[in-house]
Parts: sequence; C-alpha cells; structure tokens
Amino acid sequence: MGRLEYDDSAFAYFGLAVLTIFVVPFTLSFLRSIFGSSKVSALQKKNFTPRTTAEKLNLEKLKTSDKTVKRLGSCQIFGKAVILALCWYFIISMYMRTGGAEIKSFDPFEILGVDTGSTDSQIKKAFRKLSVQWHPDRWIQGTPEEQAYAEMMFMKISKASDALTDPVAKENWIKYGNPDGKQPMELSIGLPNFLLMKENHNLVLVLYLLGLVVVIPTAVAVYYSNSKQYSDKFILNESYQVYAFLLKNTPLKNIPEVFALSAEFRKMPLRPEDDTALAKLKKMLISQEYM
Repeated sequence: MGRLEYDDSAFAYFGLAVLTIFVVPFTLSFLRSIFGSSKVSALQKKNFTPRTTAEKLNLEKLKTSDKTVKRLGSCQIFGKAVILALCWYFIISMYMRTGGAEIKSFDPFEILGVDTGSTDSQIKKAFRKLSVQWHPDRWIQGTPEEQAYAEMMFMKISKASDALTDPVAKENWIKYGNPDGKQPMELSIGLPNFLLMKENHNLVLVLYLLGLVVVIPTAVAVYYSNSKQYSDKFILNESYQVYAFLLKNTPLKNIPEVFALSAEFRKMPLRPEDDTALAKLKKMLISQEYM
C-alpha cells in the first residue's frame, strides 16, 4: 500500500513556480514603465498635429499627466523597486536552498566509489575503508547532526556492499532497485510538514473553516452582487435603461447629453482641473452656438 507524505521541498518548488509567474510579468511591466516612451512622445514620433479644439485639450491633458507622473513617479517607482527586489531576493534565496536538492536512485557503485566492473575484493576493500571512516563509534564526540549523518552514511554503505556482494540483496537491487526488496510506493504532497504537526492541528482547522465558510462565500457573494449590475457588454443595466428611454426620440446633436447621463460617470472622482476644462468647453460651445 502507498505511503502519503507532505514534502517541504515540493512545497518550496511549487511556491517558487507560483511566485515567479506573478513576479516576471510585474518586472517586465515595471521596466517598460521606466524605459518605455510616454504617450506624448509616441504621438510626437507620429508627427501628430491636433486638428480640433478637443484634440488640443486632450493633448494638453496628456502633457500635464506626464509631468504629474514625473513628479509623483519617484515614490511609486521606488516602492515598486523595493517590492520587486524583495521578491527576487526571496526567489533566489529559496532557489539556492532547494536547487541543490536532487532525487537520485540507489546506486551502490557510486556510494562505495567503485567502478561498475569492480571485483568482489575491490568492493570489499572500498567498504572496509568507508565503514571505518563513517562508523558511528568514531563520531561519539561529534555534534548530533554529525552523529546522525555518520549513522546514515554507515547504513548506506552497508546496503551498497550487500547489494553487490550478498546474492539475495543483489537480486533485490536488480529487480526493485533496493537491496531490501520491494518497497511501498511513496506519494508526496507539495505542502509543508508543519500542517501535520499535532500542535498546529487546531490552527490549521480554524484557518480551513474560515476559508471554506467565510472567505470563499463572501468572495462569491461580492462578485455576484457586482456582476449582476452589468450586462453582457460590461455596461451598467441602469445605463441601458436610460438609453432605451431617451434615445428613441432624441435628436442626433443631443446624443452626447444622453451618454453623459450614464451611471458609470457617477463614480468618477472630481479633480480641481475639471472646472477649468469644463469652463473652456462651455465657452467654446457658446461661441459656436451649440448652447
């Protein structure tokens, strides 16, 4: 029967993959915003010349917004740069920690440091040399980590020697890749091991219930309440009702006034420069006898 385990390494790789998916496009967008050309410079390259008063007003607004971005952009760029630097530092540091980890099959020749065609005497000689080096009794004065590593190495070289000298162990290694015979299948989940710790069970259960009972239903309810206000073309239903009522018998020159009644415009923030622009527009319309 298979054995199921949580794997910290798999979780690290999964987290790095997900984080990279978001960080790389954000980095490209950030670099494009710094080194890319502005809208005004793009229009200047095309030799754009405003033909109407409205186009002149729009061009002036673009120039003003570019100046505003240059004034305020330093803080925004610095903040984005700090966030990107932290994200890339986390990605690189995690990669350095997990990049060296490699899944290897059991290879007794590599463990003992002998060639594939080595004789039994050469294999036994290599085993005696390594067993003396890694025998646990030689590491009694070492740190707990060194003692554990020595015990693990001594077990590995013992299995490797058995796999190449003992007939039964050698047959098991040839058939199953392990001198101990057929091993149960192991399945790993890309989640951290602390989820299985007994002292964390209550916290994990509370977070799971919050996500399942509170967060997900709230997100679905908010999304549904917002989406039902719009039609299939992402226009507010209230605006559709206004168009259907007013556009039937409205002259062509008054259609902009109907569109100005759209419900989307109610959420637009008011800016101090809007009054100046509207005053100029009103003066122009009066001079052209549209008002």
